Amino acid sequence: MSLSFSFGIRHFVLFPLDYFCLLLALWGSLTLACLLTGYSPQGAAVSWEVDGTEVTEGVLSSSEEEKSGRYSSSSSLSLSQERWMSGELYSCKVLHHGHGQTQSLHRSQCGG
Repeated sequence: MSLSFSFGIRHFVLFPLDYFCLLLALWGSLTLACLLTGYSPQGAAVSWEVDGTEVTEGVLSSSEEEKSGRYSSSSSLSLSQERWMSGELYSCKVLHHGHGQTQSLHRSQCGG
């Protein structure tokens, strides 16, 4: 599974893929990732929400990288199996120069 769309940021994707959903059952943890590519100028900010409440624990964001005048970055949210099962809607929110966009994943989309 890969959800993607475009706005000021050329490509914005929220993972996991189905493969990672299966690993949750085996390893007891899951990492969601937001990948942002092809945006300009720099200055994209990413935050995470679980069921509409902002979370910071388990979040790791990369610095923005520039190539040919375009930027890319990523942010991940690591979740224990217990934490994953306690929520239903997981959202990556991006703010880029006054334009916001949200990409969400329902737990049921990951077979759980």
